[in-house]
Amino acid sequence: MSALIDAGWVITVALIAGRLAGVFLLVPVLGFSVLPPMVRVMFVLLLALALASAPGIGPYRGDVSSIGLTLAMGMEFLLGAALAFGLHAAMAAFSFGGQLLDFQVGFSAAALFDPNTQVQSPLMSVTLGLLGSVAFLTLDAHHELIRGLVLSFQQMPPGHAALPTDVGPLIAQFGLVFVYGLVLVSPAILGLMLVDIAVAVTARTMPQINVYFIALPLKVFVGLLLLAISLAHLGPLLRRIMASIFSYWQTL
Repeated sequence: MSALIDAGWVITVALIAGRLAGVFLLVPVLGFSVLPPMVRVMFVLLLALALASAPGIGPYRGDVSSIGLTLAMGMEFLLGAALAFGLHAAMAAFSFGGQLLDFQVGFSAAALFDPNTQVQSPLMSVTLGLLGSVAFLTLDAHHELIRGLVLSFQQMPPGHAALPTDVGPLIAQFGLVFVYGLVLVSPAILGLMLVDIAVAVTARTMPQINVYFIALPLKVFVGLLLLAISLAHLGPLLRRIMASIFSYWQTL
């Protein structure tokens, strides 16, 4: 008993795996970076096999020379990296907002291990980064991620990937890191600014009081309290951050 395997289908699976590798190797969520290399390879290959049977994706019929396939694989990986940038920028907004809050509260010297970026990061930066991962899963963005990948293969079939020539969407997505990061912690930042003003007035009017030992715990309390209160109203903002990922994908 013999089995016939279409070479075009095998090349299609390999090209799909190349684009998926560019996406999943760079995404900061789902804990993909901490998995063993063999598990990551098997996951990408199995997902490539599943996506190869999606409607609108057929066997590869392009250049089958070694140079042509290498160039096609490289373009697929680069396109996957460009797609991953949108997701990475959205998650970076949470870390940036946490760094702003760390600086204002005084947690900049306290560092924790961030499982998403594999580096030491300030306390609130790690906390809000984990909040972003929870929001990504809670809002079913992981399902939208799979649908977006299928759409990308239908719009740009494997072997026909092209990098975006307009850098406008890349710059706009990068700018959202600072916009959404600031908005995310703006209630706590504004409250801490008022605390700083109150402490400055107190130090000016009552110089005999050591305001440093009063201001430090007060800023920690006010910052965490305002952040906890604002978290209950961040639902629309979290949805907008997640929606920015796929809006960026549509512009590529």
